[in-house]
Amino acid sequence: MRVERLLRRLALASTRAPALTIAVLACLAVAAGLLAGGLAPSVADSTLVPRSAASYRATQTDERAFGADAVVVVVREPLSELIASRDLITLSDLEACFAGEVLVPDEQLQALEPAPAGALPAFGGRRSPCGMLMRSHPVQAVYGPGTFLNRAVAAVNGQLLTLRAADAAEVAQVQRRARMLALAAGLGPQLAQSTAQQAGELERERLSQQLAKLALSAGLAGLPSIESQAFLSQIVLAPGHAAAAARAL
Repeated sequence: MRVERLLRRLALASTRAPALTIAVLACLAVAAGLLAGGLAPSVADSTLVPRSAASYRATQTDERAFGADAVVVVVREPLSELIASRDLITLSDLEACFAGEVLVPDEQLQALEPAPAGALPAFGGRRSPCGMLMRSHPVQAVYGPGTFLNRAVAAVNGQLLTLRAADAAEVAQVQRRARMLALAAGLGPQLAQSTAQQAGELERERLSQQLAKLALSAGLAGLPSIESQAFLSQIVLAPGHAAAAARAL
């Protein structure tokens, strides 16, 4: 119950001060990258359901009969080189293939996102290994650097889009108020409209500066993108270390 109350307070705070959310997201993305290097992944059934559950016991019975080993694919490449080349895009497509998906660029989120089911053929065609995985969907979940980094980029840019939409609404509201005040003061329609536009430009500039300061305080070195080495380095490289000293993911 304490956790639920805390989450409610955090959700309420984010709606009251949405500009702070982008800083939280950026910090969480960086923190997740730092913590990922020290985590040992586990795909045990007990991480999903309690051992006392009937579904857990049934799953164990099936595993004893048919096996249930996780498939681990090892990519041997320094992480600093991976994020500095097209190899990350290739790795993202490979992870999507395992998941029975096809990735497409999302211009707004600046990341690779799964295409709607059935919208695009699998890589290599229907009879290819990716095509067979897309039809049968034997893989329940895929975790890897490509998936993690695309999600991180999409999350930050999604919040940026939300903030920009809120800023645009605020500018429009300032313009409406300025026009009404100008008309109430006896100004003509054209002059009132000009006054409203000037007020809107001032508010837009103020909000732009506020967003720039927020990005700077959040440690954003550039526009988040799956092809931005600067942003990806903030997530996956150890603080204060050169790219050559990247931690293993």
